[in-house]
Amino acid sequence: MPRPTSNRLDFIDSLRAVAVLLVLVLHTMALLVGLPFPSRAGFALHAVAQTLDFGRIGVVLFFAVSGFVIPFSLSARHAKPLLHFAVHRVFRLYPAYWVSIVTGVLGVWLVHDGRTVDSAMMRVVAVNLTMLQGFFGVQNVLGLYWTLQIELVFYAACALLFALGLLGRPRVILGLAALLAVVGRAPLFVRLDLSAIPWLPDLAVMFWGCAVRLWLDGRLGRGERLAVVTVALGWTALLPFEMFRRLRMNPDLDPGTVSQTLAYALGVGLFWLGALRIRLRGRVLAWLGRISYSLYLFHPPVIYLGAWWLGQHPDWLRVPLPVWLLVLLALTVAVANATFTWIEQPANAAGRTCAARLGTSQA
Repeated sequence: MPRPTSNRLDFIDSLRAVAVLLVLVLHTMALLVGLPFPSRAGFALHAVAQTLDFGRIGVVLFFAVSGFVIPFSLSARHAKPLLHFAVHRVFRLYPAYWVSIVTGVLGVWLVHDGRTVDSAMMRVVAVNLTMLQGFFGVQNVLGLYWTLQIELVFYAACALLFALGLLGRPRVILGLAALLAVVGRAPLFVRLDLSAIPWLPDLAVMFWGCAVRLWLDGRLGRGERLAVVTVALGWTALLPFEMFRRLRMNPDLDPGTVSQTLAYALGVGLFWLGALRIRLRGRVLAWLGRISYSLYLFHPPVIYLGAWWLGQHPDWLRVPLPVWLLVLLALTVAVANATFTWIEQPANAAGRTCAARLGTSQA
């Protein structure tokens, strides 16, 4: 798919920043409210974040951003486009991910959870190094790794569509977005077990994000733009159906699925506003967006170690929860900036060097 010649889409970095901050706030609050703070200050924020599922909204935003960006990094202008794509994706994702496994084991499993190293743990860690553990039923070292596995599925889908010459066709992209959305939410209306492939709605959001990029680049006709709007509105329209099924047809349905559907609608809506209507711009947001991958990967060790330390020093719980929220967020940003500088940037540079040596960059 040809890449437009526009400058860096800094409003997309801003959307990444919003996404990762939503995730960080939910995860940090979830840990802090479990501590015996004498004051209830800040607990209402956690209730709101949990009810609206800030984390899921952030993830949906991330998926839409991936759809907006990733397919356009595949270009026939490269001598070996698929190899070029694979090399850059590997160096983009894996080095920081591997380091996060180490920090996750040390900070979350060993210190916070008090686990001991054994052969079973080492096997789990070894499989996690592939980033494919979810497809083999192996535990994630950090729970958030499930989103990275969906990213890999999307990469593979984009590579396949590119190889077939279909990635640049708007109707193909729109058709996949609609089909995946309908099939993914079909269990709301019919008896259908999709537990083995629960990520279909996430792939739908990614292809929808790609369609939004095509709209922005002026490659969609009026009918196709209407289809983009229809798919977006479909997420919101599903909410009453899901509530009806839970309350009337299936009382045993997980209540979380209602807030999850609302979170998908809010995430899609925020991306729509941020990409096509109200573009957030600013140096701080753009910077947070650029380091968002490190923020995402390394916030669990920071906040779990913080919660552990507070548990060991209960006198500090007299400081209100909102203050500790800001402290842990600041520490997370500092750590993420360091890992971005010392791990992500050198790894990306190494990826460019590797691609050049493999002769993938020039057609």
